[in-house]
Amino acid sequence: MPPPNPVGDLVGTVGDTVVDPGSSAFDAAMTSIWSFGLELLDGSLATVDRYTTPDVNPLDGPLAGVLPMTLWLGLATLMLLAFVQIGRAVAIGGRGLARIAVGLFQYVVVSAAGLGVLDTMLTASNAVATGILSAGLHTDRWQSITGDDAVLKRAEGTVSGTGLGIIALLCLIPAGFFFLVEFLARNAGVLVLAAAIPVVAAGLISDTSRAWFWTTFRWLIALVLMPPGVALTLVIGMRVAGDPAQASVAAVVSGVVLLLSLAFPLLLFKLLAFVNPGTPSGAAARNFLSSRSSASGAGIAVSSERNAEAAGEGRFAHVLAVLDAARTERRPRAGLVDRPGPRVSDPGDAPPDEGLAPSARRAPAGEDKDRAEPERRETSDEHAVS
Repeated sequence: MPPPNPVGDLVGTVGDTVVDPGSSAFDAAMTSIWSFGLELLDGSLATVDRYTTPDVNPLDGPLAGVLPMTLWLGLATLMLLAFVQIGRAVAIGGRGLARIAVGLFQYVVVSAAGLGVLDTMLTASNAVATGILSAGLHTDRWQSITGDDAVLKRAEGTVSGTGLGIIALLCLIPAGFFFLVEFLARNAGVLVLAAAIPVVAAGLISDTSRAWFWTTFRWLIALVLMPPGVALTLVIGMRVAGDPAQASVAAVVSGVVLLLSLAFPLLLFKLLAFVNPGTPSGAAARNFLSSRSSASGAGIAVSSERNAEAAGEGRFAHVLAVLDAARTERRPRAGLVDRPGPRVSDPGDAPPDEGLAPSARRAPAGEDKDRAEPERRETSDEHAVS
């Protein structure tokens, strides 16, 4: 049995006394970071509940003060682009004149019904997102994701303070901050694009500015469908991470899912590339729909714009051809003496058959007739004898 070592016992006791308060303070600091991240995420989700459906009412909403100005700006843009399109069509032989009529019709329809359709789409999107949360997480509010029965709350009693702090620093705090920024940016983006609808719709009257409307329309669809997409991502992630036996893993998975759901708007914008006819996928989609509609006899509305443009270009080309022919006929007939023409032969010129073999020379018209008459008479006599 070794002799007792009072110095070692004293050093061990002092070390434990120093280390325990240090570790306790570190765990408390990391737990405080976790609590802050959870509160930030809870507040961001409460803001999402409040601003999920932007108010696009043109009478008493945020757009009431700017919409009259954008309407006048849209009319001015429409007139300017119409003159540009007319000049361009005349310069290239009439192609594109039908675009003015089609674009004017589209401008009237979009300006009159655009805000109403957008308001309906926003309401439907919010209802779909609420239905997804209710079916997957048994709640109708975004804020309930951080509720008492949520996966993140169950991790507080089983995961150490250090682990909670690391999860908060890497996942909860960035997710809470970017959730707040993203949904506020969505709200502002929908309002700005809704106010700009008359201006971008005016671009439909010209081939050079049609991309204005289709790019705006593509972004509006992506922003409108953002809540259902984020809700679907969160529900799937929370259900996958809902194992109470592994609370630390569930908390990590929940934090990662929160971060991944923030990338859904950009992914949705990429997937909606077929909405814009200027993109390769958009052109392929329009060609597919046009071929399907022409094969089945339906879908006249899909190819009506192209047919109208072709008919207008054909009529304009016909008018130009008629005007060109009339201008040519009215041109004064000068210089006819100098123009090359058939030369009148002199009496002393040689006949055209001179220098040819006798068999190749043409006989006069009278001789041909006299020679053909006896041959016809001999043929009829032979038939009579036989």
